Amino acid sequence: KIPEPLQASVEKERYPNQASVIRITDQKIHVTSPHGRGLGKAVYTFLHRLGVRWYTPGKWGESLPAGRVLLFDDVIVDGPDFMFRSFYWGAAGTFPQSMQDEHQQWEVRMRPDSEFGFGGHSYSEQIAPLEKYAAEHPEYYSMISGKRVVSGVKDGQFGDLQLCVSNKAVQQLAIDFARKVLGRSALNRIVSISPNDAGSFCRCKPCDAIGGPSDQTVFLANVVARAIRVDYPEALVGFYAYQHTVEAPERIKLEPNTVPYIVNSFNSLGFDSKTYSTMAVRKTPLAPVIRKWADVSKQTAIRFNWHVWQYPYDWTPYLQDDFRFFLENKGMGAMSQSWASFVHQGWLNYWAYRLAWDVDIDMEAEKAELYRRCYGPAAETVREALDSIQKLQPLPVDLLRNKQQLLKTTVAELPDGASRER
Repeated sequence: KIPEPLQASVEKERYPNQASVIRITDQKIHVTSPHGRGLGKAVYTFLHRLGVRWYTPGKWGESLPAGRVLLFDDVIVDGPDFMFRSFYWGAAGTFPQSMQDEHQQWEVRMRPDSEFGFGGHSYSEQIAPLEKYAAEHPEYYSMISGKRVVSGVKDGQFGDLQLCVSNKAVQQLAIDFARKVLGRSALNRIVSISPNDAGSFCRCKPCDAIGGPSDQTVFLANVVARAIRVDYPEALVGFYAYQHTVEAPERIKLEPNTVPYIVNSFNSLGFDSKTYSTMAVRKTPLAPVIRKWADVSKQTAIRFNWHVWQYPYDWTPYLQDDFRFFLENKGMGAMSQSWASFVHQGWLNYWAYRLAWDVDIDMEAEKAELYRRCYGPAAETVREALDSIQKLQPLPVDLLRNKQQLLKTTVAELPDGASRER
């Protein structure tokens, strides 16, 4: 139960059901939330206020406050800036189970809201699986050059297959799939009606009349959105705006209960992805794409990819501006993606979760705190070494050796303990 004096403050939050409500007096600590969805987040909000940090998964990322913690009478009402906050670890399944368990635990501690039903690409994987329908119903799939494409083999020309969105049976399969996902759990609030990565969109006459890849994608999403609206008035139909569908549609308007998950597909826009690491999103060719989606959608979401091979730099100088830009453009969901590294990549994952909760955190102060708490007396040495490694590509061997020696010398001077291990 929310204390009566705090009700008004809770209702001012962007997403009250996930708000943390904490009241501290000299007699008790009251930690709650208006909704069960927010209660676990309230616990971690309280621990964060106490000074507990989990910078990365595992013991090396954990930093507890030193000594006694003094509490003052206080009232805290703290809710997220983005409704959906999730993370996709591309390396999952390739590491020991213990490491994956630590990663899953770390995610919970970062106050996500990732149990919302969105399942990524769904056309031929979930809506109309090849093994179930291809033999008897090739008409469910794209027509290219007068022939139905029912092979999922990437052949360099068609890639993964798409669906014939004008086909009434396909539309019904998509509607049935959406109702199944939403009916499976009360936590599921977005269902994915999302094409594959390929460019093999249907070219039959009815689909051609609908339009290009983005128009066809939105067309099928709209069909499902209209069908589920009565039974699931709060649910959304999501889809990736990615590669061939990254641009907003030219002909079709979006239903109000749809949401595009915009992926930073720079190559699709004729822009070198690596160049992105030198500037904020609002200064790249992706910015007008996001603005256009915001113009035609009631809400948007972002799926933000950073791969080890693609973005080996420290993004934090403008990562905060990126999240602010997303929020300015009707952003209600932020899905981050990374791969194996828990050093610079791992911290980016940490900052992504922090910024998805609050775009206005004091990044410089928190970064200084991270180095100080993780590395103690070696903080400045580590910062210097990592900054030089992250900001130079390719890295001269002699510089790498110098930084390695600098770290070794500094570590040798540290007493045993967590800072030395890190």
